[in-house]
Amino acid sequence: MLPEESAECRSKVRGRRPEAGLERGPRHEHVELAQQACAIAAGDSLYGAIDAKGKVYTWGINAEGALGRPTSNVNERPGAILSVPQAKQIAIGSGYMLALTDAGELYGWGSNAAGQLGLGHLSAVPEPQPVRSTARLASIATGATHALALTRNGEVLAWGSNHHGQLARTAPLYSTAPMRVALPESIRAVAAGMHFSLALADAGNIYGWGWNAKGQLGVGDTKDRGVPTRIPLPEHAVALAAGETHAAALTVSGLWGWGNNAAAQIGNANPIQPHPVRFFP
Repeated sequence: MLPEESAECRSKVRGRRPEAGLERGPRHEHVELAQQACAIAAGDSLYGAIDAKGKVYTWGINAEGALGRPTSNVNERPGAILSVPQAKQIAIGSGYMLALTDAGELYGWGSNAAGQLGLGHLSAVPEPQPVRSTARLASIATGATHALALTRNGEVLAWGSNHHGQLARTAPLYSTAPMRVALPESIRAVAAGMHFSLALADAGNIYGWGWNAKGQLGVGDTKDRGVPTRIPLPEHAVALAAGETHAAALTVSGLWGWGNNAAAQIGNANPIQPHPVRFFP
């Protein structure tokens, strides 16, 4: 799941109260922050935002310390986390969060059964802890129980669950610390789905690896990949995004998609679309 960033900071974020969605159906309303919001992210019953001063706010369900601060199990209103300095990006996985600072440092908290916080152990963490890395990071992405980071020199790091090869290795089954992913090109963007990973190269090529039961790697079949495999996109991409089991890329001609299409996520294509098709315009 990738976070959203706004060019113009906003003091109100439209969201849904967690218990409203669980008990009474969707109800959207403005969420008030103390400062203007410049970046937001959403997960399964978890929400995060960063204000203009780099302060992180969280709200939602607090299982295993997923909100990163002392609070009730269900928290309707955003609360500030004071221990993450000058954050610029937040990403949310299944019951955990990662926050990237302006200095390129990474913090993690919440569920950690597969080592997805990158802290060197498998215990849940109720407050932000720094992830040890010698590299300065440019961006991050989170899957259900694994995470990716793009370094400032175009390399990709991965950690957490590796049960489907989403760390681009045949072993081990998980990693509690960031490991370098061997890619043939310099990378400028990363995205993560439920159990799969994507990377966009400077030249516009896209590579995928990990879980592929719904064709979400876009390589023409539904077999998992334990190594980065180039996706045969007919055009060079300029941006990419990943859902749970599908993915999309933007090229000069429009939007291309592949993977699970059971709910028409990629338009008028097969229910399982194992190779890229253009669906807009």
